[in-house]
Amino acid sequence: MSRWLLLDGAGSLWAVGHDAVIAVERRPRGFRVRLGGGDLLVDRVLGVVENLATTAAGPVLKRFWHEPAAGLAVHAARPLVVLDPERPPTILEAREEVDG
Repeated sequence: MSRWLLLDGAGSLWAVGHDAVIAVERRPRGFRVRLGGGDLLVDRVLGVVENLATTAAGPVLKRFWHEPAAGLAVHAARPLVVLDPERPPTILEAREEVDG
């Protein structure tokens, strides 16, 4: 049985394997999701789903999406990108905040 954490951030839906999640921290605006390959900043954590049917990200996606992706899926009639926890996308990447 596989479990997936569903995330909403940067205007899209995302999924990451539940076992890859180190921690989820609430922040003043959204959440920080800690993974082995880096931290993500997302607007919402939607929950955990089991047995999400995923498919590999094919060459068509790579023409339009230049970030690493482990695959694609659909949940509740909404498409989402399955993240590679070792290579999170830069659009969700947590960067150090600078006061100023």
